[in-house]
Amino acid sequence: MNTQTRPYPPSWVDRFIDWIASRPIPTWLTYLLIYFASTLSLHMAVWIDGVTPLWEIDSLWVFNGIW
Repeated sequence: MNTQTRPYPPSWVDRFIDWIASRPIPTWLTYLLIYFASTLSLHMAVWIDGVTPLWEIDSLWVFNGIW
């Protein structure tokens, strides 16, 4: 969306979405990669804390990666 047509200054979320849309790869793939990165970092945190055994993938943490 053109920033001159917006009735407000763009927020960091607007700028981030515009940046993703301007990338040469599909938008859905970018969001999927972000999801995988957040899920992996969440799993690394629970593995380090000992909540989940090392290298075990827990569906609860996979789902929580969305949030």
